[in-house]
Amino acid sequence: MKKDFIEKEKHYNQSIKSLQEKNDQLSNKEERKDNDNIYLLMSKLFPFSFDLFCSSSKLLKTFSGHTGCVMSIDYSTFDDGQYLCSGSGDKTVR
Repeated sequence: MKKDFIEKEKHYNQSIKSLQEKNDQLSNKEERKDNDNIYLLMSKLFPFSFDLFCSSSKLLKTFSGHTGCVMSIDYSTFDDGQYLCSGSGDKTVR
């Protein structure tokens, strides 16, 4: 009987862990959907046209790494270096 109880407790703990993981996945998916809606609205309210820069610019490098929309970019120089940072809706700065 004790062995049966231990097995049931083990199964219960595995079920709880699985449900918590699924809940976390669903929560993250909903949060990303909400963020995407905010970005879409902001892009309509504050349009930015890269066409203004087409005649004087060229692509030097493509950066990757964000999983959300890039919301801000900043350029800075210090210690004889040049730095370009981007902030994203995925709550990271690269």
